[in-house]
Amino acid sequence: MSDLTPFSTGAQVDLRWVGSDDEMIAAVRALALPEGDGYAWCAGEASAMAAVRQELVGVKGLGKHQIRAAAYWKRGGSNFHATLDD
Repeated sequence: MSDLTPFSTGAQVDLRWVGSDDEMIAAVRALALPEGDGYAWCAGEASAMAAVRQELVGVKGLGKHQIRAAAYWKRGGSNFHATLDD
């Protein structure tokens, strides 16, 4: 992944670069959510974001009000945007 841009921040960040949707979904599955209130903002390809949202809400128990998952494109489609919620 030679196109990665390094950046610095004063925040506590655990950043993981992945090369595919499958790697991203696997990283989310392996993620241990911290205790307490939190919020997840997710954006990407429609089916990948649906899988990420399902993992965070349906499996890891994040509240539906604690996530915004947006699909900014869809494989095989054009001019697509959707907010993924129930």
